[in-house]
Amino acid sequence: MKVAYLSVPGVRYKIGLTASMVAFFYSDSLAAAKDVTALDRFRLTPRGDTIGAWKSVPSDVIWSGNLVAVLFDASATQMERIRLTIAAGAPQPLSEAAKAAQAQPMPPMPSR
Repeated sequence: MKVAYLSVPGVRYKIGLTASMVAFFYSDSLAAAKDVTALDRFRLTPRGDTIGAWKSVPSDVIWSGNLVAVLFDASATQMERIRLTIAAGAPQPLSEAAKAAQAQPMPPMPSR
């Protein structure tokens, strides 16, 4: 999906039975910021635009690093889960303490 005021095309996803999301993947966070900072952050449209490029008013707009996602017809639960998933980012490497704790063998379980 192409939006006139965004420099990258979006990818449309279906979420559940009725919700959808359009995700815009930029080469880096600076490219995303260049497109997004001048826009209305709640509707992802140019400020003062009364028509917009969307079929309906977005339920939520999520911007994290090089990803901008626009949710439509999403429930509060869906919005929360998607926002948490995107904002959490990729799994981080384990700390040394966590690695050491994982390396400890489990005590034997007595049989009954």
